[in-house]
Amino acid sequence: MVMTVAEASAFDMLETLTDAGRVGRFTRQRFGEMARQVSEGAAFTLRDGEGRLIAVAGLWPEADHAEAWLAVGPAFRANLRAAMAQLGALLAGVAEGSGTQEVRLYVAKGRGAERVAGARLAAWSGFIRSGEEATPLGPVEVYRRNFGGPRHGQ
Repeated sequence: MVMTVAEASAFDMLETLTDAGRVGRFTRQRFGEMARQVSEGAAFTLRDGEGRLIAVAGLWPEADHAEAWLAVGPAFRANLRAAMAQLGALLAGVAEGSGTQEVRLYVAKGRGAERVAGARLAAWSGFIRSGEEATPLGPVEVYRRNFGGPRHGQ
């Protein structure tokens, strides 16, 4: 399976808004949020051999850790296993290369493909489930992974 990895742009995120790559309700504010997520952290885009978007993922810097995030594209399901392995390796490499000590991954509770993919990414990437947190959007499962570098931001 051929996959390409490139530095992400906010425009790559447009393809993740629906599985068909169609933009539904889209605002300048939403685009600004996506652009900030991509530009202020480490972010990359993964595409299949035909150029279809598999995922955009990265690490968002927080004061005492980094948060791993994932936005899936139209080719994600067709490339699930290979994509999960590649994404896990990329996230680990970025964390280790940036000196990030702790990375957290938050997965929405409940059923569905997003929850399953998030839990698989966490497990396949060496994250350990450490509990739950309440958020304005509902409860999330929290996964953590520690790396050997100095604390992020120090």
